[in-house]
Amino acid sequence: MLSVILLMFVTTSAMPGLSKTADSFQSTPVSTVVTGLPFSARKFTRTTRAETDGTRVITSEKGHTLLARDSEGRVFMSGSASTDEFCDPPKVSKLPVCDEWYLVLFDPNQGVFWDWPDGEYGERTQYVEIALQSDQVEKAEQNTSETPDLPSEITDPGTSFLDLGERQIEGIRAKGIRTTTQGRNEAGQPNVTIHEVWISPQMHLVLQVIDGDPAGEETISGLDRISLSPNPGLFQPPRERILRHYDHGKYGAGALEKFESWFVR
Repeated sequence: MLSVILLMFVTTSAMPGLSKTADSFQSTPVSTVVTGLPFSARKFTRTTRAETDGTRVITSEKGHTLLARDSEGRVFMSGSASTDEFCDPPKVSKLPVCDEWYLVLFDPNQGVFWDWPDGEYGERTQYVEIALQSDQVEKAEQNTSETPDLPSEITDPGTSFLDLGERQIEGIRAKGIRTTTQGRNEAGQPNVTIHEVWISPQMHLVLQVIDGDPAGEETISGLDRISLSPNPGLFQPPRERILRHYDHGKYGAGALEKFESWFVR
């Protein structure tokens, strides 16, 4: 059943439609649930290398995470259960299928969090429901709605900002800023690095982030396979499993850690 849901997710996400942010960026508080802005997408992180002809080639790609939000503000997230494993849930990418992957669902209107695993080594007979405390609900909302403010002031003489204006990323209008830093590499030679961020304030999403050397290696993180019509089945817990009720406290805190990686970084 879960594999079918994930396959449906990827199918709908392939429709055109809809980043690494600097730790020093300020976040704009969002105190309400993000409603009326549904989407689904695949979050990726890949390394690219500049070729002599000016093109860039992908040299490596990490495992992907599936993200979705419905019009009522419920959010879904799924990815590898191991951060060291370069793999994916089934039918997500060309990477090998993980031995185990997680699926989590948060309903801010009910203040409830559901968590369940799948895969060869996953416990596939149960799912957990956690009733969250009010501060945990607020934290989960923040982790899935707050976007960083783009920088506007130069604080280092070796740093400059360039307003990249607006452009469409898979059909979503985004604003971009590039931070360029002049420095020296380990050999003491001059080098230039960039940190480029593209944000959709309307959708409450970071769509893309580029870090690295424009003439060498760069890390590109972002969202692709974006759809504005996510599969409704993603926002229902697996009723065919045995339901286990957990109280808040340490269980809620641990479960909500997954949403700390919701945004592209």
